[in-house]
Amino acid sequence: MITNQVRAALLASVAALVPAGCAAGGSAPAPTAESAFSQAFARVPAGHVGLPPGVVLPPLRLNPSPGWMSRDARHFPLVYVSDYNANAVLVYDAQSPYNPIGTITNGIDGPSGTCVDGNGTLYVANEAGNTVTVYPRGKTTPSKVYRNDRYLKGPIGLAIGANGTLYVAEFEMNAVLEFDAGATRRPSRIIEHINQPEGVALDANNNLYVSYNNTTIGGTVEKFAPRQVKGQPLGMSVQYAGDVKFDAAGDLLLGDQIRQVVDFYRPGASTPFGSIAVGGDVFKFALNGKEDTLYVADIVDVPIFSPVSPGVNSTQSISGGLSSAYGVSTSPAAPL
Repeated sequence: MITNQVRAALLASVAALVPAGCAAGGSAPAPTAESAFSQAFARVPAGHVGLPPGVVLPPLRLNPSPGWMSRDARHFPLVYVSDYNANAVLVYDAQSPYNPIGTITNGIDGPSGTCVDGNGTLYVANEAGNTVTVYPRGKTTPSKVYRNDRYLKGPIGLAIGANGTLYVAEFEMNAVLEFDAGATRRPSRIIEHINQPEGVALDANNNLYVSYNNTTIGGTVEKFAPRQVKGQPLGMSVQYAGDVKFDAAGDLLLGDQIRQVVDFYRPGASTPFGSIAVGGDVFKFALNGKEDTLYVADIVDVPIFSPVSPGVNSTQSISGGLSSAYGVSTSPAAPL
């Protein structure tokens, strides 16, 4: 379970990274190579799961409990939450997300980012296990495992294209791996030199967007045309990037783990036009199939925001049965 000591470490790391005289959420002076942010990157420990520098997770133990799934999971819209500390993915009824209606433990080892394809199949990035495991809707045993000892060393973010291509944000390798449909061992393409990638997302034209953290400018986003490994920097800058997604209007949503907000960007803009204050680490987030609800995994639980627009407050959260929340996805998922 996330303890008060871990939360205190998180808050301490936030305080260390925000320049003096600059309140969280305010504008910081232009960072330099000698900035506190740059220095903090040198302290990122091995096994880090994409949290702000200085936060170290407790050691994991594999969950010995067998997975289970209620029959209700076959019918209701679902929310999947990665419980990193418990080595499990918990399943909730999106219409009444108070207590889990299923638990997936088979193949789960330090789960982080997840995604769901158009068939309702769940993909789980196991950061501690260095695998991606795949579960058909309603199942607790993986039907497929992505594994590669050379390239998969710290997967934390996932996206799945309509054509079946899986995109993996590989934090430890500073890369994004692309597995075409049918490939599970050797990546079809590798986007290299992406420092500490956090999130991956696709737009309606199958362009790939990667949120990552640069030692010079902080958190930012880069765009890649389909099947291309050379990207276009979009000029966005946050203090420490979290996840990235698109809403129904085509606006880009980018999490800032230090300011604890989700920023909204119009197409082509590098400055946000608004934000949602989460009040916790904006690690991973997901929109539902109707794109009218946003779920944010903030390490502790999953606050829910609806409608998905700047300034909206959370009136509900998913916490029943959780000891931590490091990833979240929905079924049906938001359309591309």
